[in-house]
Amino acid sequence: ELEPSPHQGQPSPFQPPPLPATPYLPPIDSARSPGSVQWSPPPTSAPGPPVVPVERLFSEPAEPARHWLRIPLSKPLFTNIILVVLVGIYVPMLFSDDIANNYYDFGAKINDRIVEGEWWRLFTATLLHAQTPVHILLNGYALYMLGLELEAFMGKWRFLAIYWLSAVGGSVASFAFSAAPGVGASGAVFGLIGALAVYFGLHRTVYGKLGQAQFWNIIVVIVLNLGIGFSRIFP
Repeated sequence: ELEPSPHQGQPSPFQPPPLPATPYLPPIDSARSPGSVQWSPPPTSAPGPPVVPVERLFSEPAEPARHWLRIPLSKPLFTNIILVVLVGIYVPMLFSDDIANNYYDFGAKINDRIVEGEWWRLFTATLLHAQTPVHILLNGYALYMLGLELEAFMGKWRFLAIYWLSAVGGSVASFAFSAAPGVGASGAVFGLIGALAVYFGLHRTVYGKLGQAQFWNIIVVIVLNLGIGFSRIFP
C-alpha cells in the first residue's frame, strides 16, 4: 500500500495560488425606471485605424490631371500667303513713286475719305506700307516669327480670323484716335502678339524654357512696334 505523503492536504509549492473569486455583477434590468442607475461597460481605448475595404487595396491609383494641348499636324499656310501678298504689293511701290502715290490715294487710311463712304480703306490700309524698306521689314519679321507659330498652334482658319479681325480692328482704332493718314499691318501684328501671349499664358505650366524665350520675343516685338507708332517715322 502507498503511504500517505507528509505534505498531503497542504498546497504544493509548485502549484499557483488560486485566483480570487469573480465579483458579482447584478443583471441589467431594461425595465428599470429612467431615473435608476444602470451598469454600463467601461469606455474603450482610443479608436484604431480606419478600416480600408479590400477592393481599394488592389485598385489602380488615380490618374494625374491632363492638360489639353493642340499638337500641330500641318505646316502653316496663310502666314506665307500674307507675306507674299504684302511683298508683292510693296515691290512696285519701292521702284515707282507714281505707283506708290496711286496706291496711297486709293487705299490708305484717310479719315475724310472713310467718312464719305470709302470704308474699304479700313481693309486696304493694312496691305500697304511706307516706301521706306524698314517699315515692311519690321512688320514682315514680326508676322513671320509670330504667324508661323500661332498658325501652327491655333490652326489655319483660326489664325486667319485672328489676323484680319486684328488688322481691321487696328484700322478702326487708328480712325477713331488719329486724324493722320496711315498704312501698315501693325494692328494685325499686335493682334497676333495678344493671341500668342494669351496662348502661352494659358499653357505656361506646360512649357518650360521655351515659353520664357517666347515671352521675351513677344516683349521685343511690342517694344519695336510701340517705338514705331510713337515716333511717327512712317505715315
